[in-house]
Amino acid sequence: MKRDMEKVIIIGGGGTGTALACDIRIAADEALIGSPEAKVTSSVTGGAMRLIQELIGPGKARELLFTAEYITGKEAEQIGLVNHSIALDCFMDRAMEMAGKITRSIQRKAAFSG
Repeated sequence: MKRDMEKVIIIGGGGTGTALACDIRIAADEALIGSPEAKVTSSVTGGAMRLIQELIGPGKARELLFTAEYITGKEAEQIGLVNHSIALDCFMDRAMEMAGKITRSIQRKAAFSG
């Protein structure tokens, strides 16, 4: 998937559609992830179908979107919908740790190319 953004985007929370467009997705183990709009409309909008298929494949994507069922953060990690599923009590610490690793990696690359 090609994006036109210059920054790495990490999300931990928010809507499923927004999360699908991010580079790194982190969920709490207990989080409930789904597309409730699929319960009231005949189509999922905003490119969610294309994005979710790229992440987890067309079969599983269609199952989740057509049934409008929710899955936990742990299940989402198992199928590749999120990068990491983390216990809620250490969620923010792990998210900040990931952001720090990315920042240090970018700084090292900039130092070598500059």
